[in-house]
Amino acid sequence: MKINRVTVTGFGPFRDTETADFDAFDDDGIFLITGCTGAGKTSILDAVTFALFGTVPRYAGQAGNAVRCDRLAADKPCHVELEFSVGERRFKVTRAPAWERPKQRGTGTTSAPARAELDELLDGRWERLQTRAVDTSRQINDLIRMSSSQFQQVVLLAQGQFQEFLVADTDKRRSLLQTLFGTKRFADYVDMLSERARDLKRQLDDAQHCLTDKVHAFASWACVSDDSATPEAVDDTVEQWCARIVAAQAAELGEATRRQQALRDSLDVAKEELAQATEIAARQQRRARALDEQARLAGQAQQITATKAALHNAARADTVAPAIEASEDADTSAAQAERARHDAEAGYLTVAAALPETVGEVAESISELNQLIGRLRPQLEVEKSLPALRRAAQLAAEKVTEHDDRTAADKEQRESLTEQMEQLRHTITALDEPAGTFAEAKAAADEAARRLQAAQRAEQLSADLQLAAQDDQAAVKRASAASDELSALLRRQLSGYAGDLAQGLVAGELCPVCGSLDHPKLAELAADHVDQSDIDRAQAAVELTYAQAKKAAARSQQLEERRQSEFLAAGQQSVPEAEAVASQARQVMAEAAAAGDELRRSRNRLTKLQEQTDAITASLDQAQELRAGLVIARTTAQTGLAEAERAVTEARGDQASVHEAMAEAQLRRKLSELLLEARTQHQGAVERASSERERLAAALADAGFADAGEAKKARISRPEQERLRAEVERHAAGIAAVKLTLESPELIGLPAQPVDLDAPKQTVAKVDAELEQTRTVVATIQPRLAELRRLSGEIADRRVTIAEDDKQFQAVDRLARTLRGLDPNIMRMELETFVLAAQLEEIVQVANRRLYTMTDGRYTLRHSDAIEKNRGKWGLGLEVLDAHTGGVRGPDSLSGGEKFQASLALALGLAEVVTNRAGGMRLDTLFIDEGFGSLDAETLDVTMATLDNLREGGRTVGLISHVASMKESIPAQLSVEKVPGGWSVIRQESSS
Repeated sequence: MKINRVTVTGFGPFRDTETADFDAFDDDGIFLITGCTGAGKTSILDAVTFALFGTVPRYAGQAGNAVRCDRLAADKPCHVELEFSVGERRFKVTRAPAWERPKQRGTGTTSAPARAELDELLDGRWERLQTRAVDTSRQINDLIRMSSSQFQQVVLLAQGQFQEFLVADTDKRRSLLQTLFGTKRFADYVDMLSERARDLKRQLDDAQHCLTDKVHAFASWACVSDDSATPEAVDDTVEQWCARIVAAQAAELGEATRRQQALRDSLDVAKEELAQATEIAARQQRRARALDEQARLAGQAQQITATKAALHNAARADTVAPAIEASEDADTSAAQAERARHDAEAGYLTVAAALPETVGEVAESISELNQLIGRLRPQLEVEKSLPALRRAAQLAAEKVTEHDDRTAADKEQRESLTEQMEQLRHTITALDEPAGTFAEAKAAADEAARRLQAAQRAEQLSADLQLAAQDDQAAVKRASAASDELSALLRRQLSGYAGDLAQGLVAGELCPVCGSLDHPKLAELAADHVDQSDIDRAQAAVELTYAQAKKAAARSQQLEERRQSEFLAAGQQSVPEAEAVASQARQVMAEAAAAGDELRRSRNRLTKLQEQTDAITASLDQAQELRAGLVIARTTAQTGLAEAERAVTEARGDQASVHEAMAEAQLRRKLSELLLEARTQHQGAVERASSERERLAAALADAGFADAGEAKKARISRPEQERLRAEVERHAAGIAAVKLTLESPELIGLPAQPVDLDAPKQTVAKVDAELEQTRTVVATIQPRLAELRRLSGEIADRRVTIAEDDKQFQAVDRLARTLRGLDPNIMRMELETFVLAAQLEEIVQVANRRLYTMTDGRYTLRHSDAIEKNRGKWGLGLEVLDAHTGGVRGPDSLSGGEKFQASLALALGLAEVVTNRAGGMRLDTLFIDEGFGSLDAETLDVTMATLDNLREGGRTVGLISHVASMKESIPAQLSVEKVPGGWSVIRQESSS
């Protein structure tokens, strides 16, 4: 993969469209990205990452406002365009973050979604491949086969990040390697295996509990209640114990079954004897009941004779009953008809002076009334509509009045709105000029704020510089004092050196100074004698104080450089001066912003007032046509009302209303109809009553009754007749049945004395009780034995299953514990750590090839699987072998430059291994961000020579650095510069 070109617009510090053409550095191989701090060098790498993955890691993956240039106009979009190559194919991805843009109409903002597009260069033309962000990201992932984190480690070696891998602890190093090599599947496998072991353990425990429950259930069914009867107490296995109990229960059941059969035979014999005695007793009781019934029937003979006579007289009375009822009904109807006639005549006289003589006169009056009612009915409907007609006429008049009032109000409102619009136009004209200066005022305020911050930092640095200068002077004094003390000690040591030599002389040996065997007067050690340990301590103190003085001087120099830089950034202003300028700029910006806000409000108000005025004008134009229609509706309603009132007046006559005239006519017709009906019905009822009386006299004579009263007295109701006949019939049937029973052969020859049933009943009860007890015993033992046999079989099966489950659990649990780094894993290394350790060994091997060259063979990285002190972590340690001392030490002990070289070698090794794991994709572009300032000139040359080897095969390497010597030695440069407006631009220069 190769990064060809990146173009940014409104991204990070770049307000305008800026392009970095990396293809232009192909001939150079190595190029430098340079610029002052904060100019935006790293933002170029951010743009590459954002274009490919839609995220910027140093902004915690955010996009949107986080990457959008602060100085980009609110209505301008931010986007990045990146061209990259994979093999022989060239692609272009264009990506823009989501942002809040001003609405095209009205005020406020609206959300613009993020977008991403992917094109491929085919036959010299860009052809669109994807238009959706999700599809673009998916295809890019398929093309480069790296995640964002992998890309950061193998292509963009970001500022300070690749050194973290060298000095990280086991947990951080594991986290990074997990992300890069995707080894979570190994951890997932271990988790799955552990969960499987837990499931098997739960399954085994459940089986054990189930077995225990079944043994307890077996003991409960077998009625074993003490510990002396358990398998352990009798030295049996569970199966033997169960078999012994089942056999005992089976023997007990066999004995109970034999006893039950014997009792059943005895019970059959006793029941047969009881049945014979019971039959004789029943025949004796039947004969006694028949004799008692015969006596009772003989006593009812006289009563039955009287009942038969009453039934005969009732039969004669039933023949004349219809004639009696018909005559009485006719008399009643005639009396009712006469009363109805009198009532009808009285009602008729309430509306007429005299009664009509004949029925014909009544019928003629009814016909005349029907004609009058027919004429009044239409006028009655007209009278009912009068209130509605009056309301309609009034409403039509009110609508005309209301319309006129509303039109006058609209005209007044339109005049008022016109005056307000004129005032707003004057206000808008006055606000246009001050509101237009806001952008310039904001830029000036921002610049003044930045200069104020720089002045404040410069002031703080001046205070820090004073303290640092004091520390520097103190350190120099301490170094001078330590040096003086060392000189004094050396002089004292020299003056007392004869005493030292004298201490080493031995009798009989030559003096090392004069060669004599005689030592006439030995020098003595002074009381303040100085030995070598005193000199060593003083020497160490000198070195320490000189190092402190050097460090204090470097800090003072660094603070002075930073103060000068901030003072220049502040425009050489003091804090009060910068505060005054910033305050004035903020006030000017606030005034311009207020004018702009008031201008927008005035324009919005003017637009709304114009819309209201236009609406009122349109409404007034329509009102003129509407009024003509309302006047016509009012005239029509008033004319209809007058015609209806005239017709009702003519129709009501002398009455107050047509409704009252109609009611009077309908009443007279109703009373006439009632009189005609009453006279007709009375005449018919009188004639019917006379005819029914004649028929009744003939019927009484035929039945032999003197009058109707005698016939009524002899009558009996139908139900009573039926009851009496049934009584007579039952008496006759009873006499016949008793005679037949007493003459039955089975009742002849029976003993006179009743038979005894108590003795056979007692025998049956005794045997039956014993049999029931035996049944209870059998019914208890049978289900118990069946359940014991079932539980015994299940216990045997369960023990076999438990043995198999335990074997499987032991195997899986041992494997799971081993892969989790527990016993029996003596190295305490988890599976994922083991895999990552193998990857780390490969990374170290590749890194050492470059580190050996950069350090002239002094340092070699080593992978360590030793446990990390105080953390209990194994397998991912790193050590540094120092060839000069032959010792092994930690990466933290390296100096700044050495640490950078080791980190760079490790990062390059990591990049190569990750690339191979990503499918062997060749990486033709590599960026290294900062870190070169910690190298001395010689080490920098060696490191640059190593990086120069990365150019093999056409690879291009981009370096980001402030180091001046690198600017001089690398002619191909990409410069990021800040312009006076506060944003940055890119300037590119190749060696050619």
